[in-house]
Amino acid sequence: MTSWPVIAVTLLMLMPLMALVTSIRGWVMHFKIEGDTEY
Repeated sequence: MTSWPVIAVTLLMLMPLMALVTSIRGWVMHFKIEGDTEY
């Protein structure tokens, strides 16, 4: 038996997490293109 509230909560938690991961990847790519001389 699968509890629907748990699945809904996990999905709601995963969606922002995926967006956060994609944004972090964008930041990494941006810094990689600019050059990591600042850090």
